Amino acid sequence: MDSSLAKLPSSLRSSIFSSSDLKAHPAINAALTDLINSTFHQAKAANPSLWDPSQIRPRFPSPSSLTTMLGQAGLCAVIFDSINGTEVPVATASIIPNDNAELVGSYWDEGNLPLEFELRAVVTHPSPRYRAHGLATYCCTLLTSTISSLLQTSASSTHPSSPPSTSSPSPPCKTFRLRLHAAQAESGAYWQRRGFQETHRHSLPIGMGGCKQERTIVSMMRHVPLSPGNGGVAGLSEAEVEKLRGLLGPYFMGRTLREEAVGREPGRVTVATRVGPESTRNQDLATTAALEALRESCRNMLRGSG
Repeated sequence: MDSSLAKLPSSLRSSIFSSSDLKAHPAINAALTDLINSTFHQAKAANPSLWDPSQIRPRFPSPSSLTTMLGQAGLCAVIFDSINGTEVPVATASIIPNDNAELVGSYWDEGNLPLEFELRAVVTHPSPRYRAHGLATYCCTLLTSTISSLLQTSASSTHPSSPPSTSSPSPPCKTFRLRLHAAQAESGAYWQRRGFQETHRHSLPIGMGGCKQERTIVSMMRHVPLSPGNGGVAGLSEAEVEKLRGLLGPYFMGRTLREEAVGREPGRVTVATRVGPESTRNQDLATTAALEALRESCRNMLRGSG
């Protein structure tokens, strides 16, 4: 997926919304929910040999489902078209931080951020006017560029490596991990062409969601580079970037600092290394921490009883 943004046609405009933004604009929230639900439903209903129309469920049961998914630090990119004087959403994508991502020491040591994000609800209106024109890719790139900008301060101030030498005045480029889940048969190839690699897969049984066949869901990942010194985001005004930085910056900064403290604590049990999409699912760091705390508690009890 190209990190640069193509120019949108003059009739279209893009914007980024947080959960609080959508709550403050219920009409946009409802229109987005309708776009996502109708696009998912239409794609499935067009193939009745694979899908039972009576069993197809909406992607988001209510407008509040979208804002709930975004949570505190999720973002939703939207492209609007002006139709008869009314702005209508025609493409969208959302990105949320993966709070369950494991912290891998070697991943950080290689100059990367121990943060992981996930793409969700990527859709384009099925009309030929919008489909196959790169609008969904535009939304995804706008989101990753924005996240990259918001992470600049965190990356430079919390990375535990030594300062760059005078011979290399620019700090090394860092990355964060971007994940998604996709139906292999329907969109796996689409995301592979955009730089994602499969990390693992699982099967959904017949009947799940109204599907008449077993489906394979693939989890995919790519590294998104941060460009040091980039203070803005193409496609957004500086005022919009500053608003998002003020809203979400404390969350990203706090999470980075918390993970640094946890992951670099002296004597801590090391989590099995996972670097790159070819490796297997890692232990959850919180589980490892809980087990070590339990062991230490037992040791203290035994010392006391002795």
